[in-house]
Amino acid sequence: AGGFPKADTKAVKECGSPVPVNVYKNRSKASPSSSSSSEEKPNFLSDWATYRTLKEQGIPDRHRRRKLHMPMFTMATVFDWDENQFEAEWRSIVSISPRCIGCDEDEAVRDILAAWDSRSRHEAIRLPDLTELPDLDERKSRILLEALKGAGCPKPRLATRIVSEMLIPMGRMLPAQSKEGSLGLKSKEMLVKFGSGYRVAREGLVAAGLLEVTERSYCRGRQTMQYRVNWPRLLIRCGYEAGELKWP
Repeated sequence: AGGFPKADTKAVKECGSPVPVNVYKNRSKASPSSSSSSEEKPNFLSDWATYRTLKEQGIPDRHRRRKLHMPMFTMATVFDWDENQFEAEWRSIVSISPRCIGCDEDEAVRDILAAWDSRSRHEAIRLPDLTELPDLDERKSRILLEALKGAGCPKPRLATRIVSEMLIPMGRMLPAQSKEGSLGLKSKEMLVKFGSGYRVAREGLVAAGLLEVTERSYCRGRQTMQYRVNWPRLLIRCGYEAGELKWP
């Protein structure tokens, strides 16, 4: 994990526990670089945009530092940062424009870690309406492909096909199952559709933290495994923007 100066071509290499999928508490003001002016409530994609801006430019001006804690909390939840990783991320941000943070770097780090420690570590993430999720176009497929390559996926092109041709359509048809971890993917169907390399590609998606195996079951002649899709991480890695999705 780390900074993402080129969000379309670099990926995070972490796995982690599934992200809760309810609605997080309202915030009084939106992030400074929200992806869509029509979105009144912040969401993880607008927070992702804010995070990328912070990684490049640092704190924009004085009296804004604490207001930017929340996007960092969102990123820590989505990417399952531990405290050391969180500290390193924030320190790299506040060090870019130290005159704008209103204190020294150590105090800024202590401040955000204390605020993070006082919050629930399972802060829920608001998801878009998955039944209205657009298909992956050429641009999104390219972004995902580069992200999977960066994450070390052994068959990134095939993994991208699995996302585009199976996970996105099944998410639209079975949103609750895909979020809760009861989405069944049949090995025989994947073999017919994607060939024998599907197993390696599927495990690459698991290793990248985009899929989580929740149950393994076997019946003679076929095998069905159940999964949870990490939708916040997947939508970020595909390059979706907040303004093109329908939010509840």
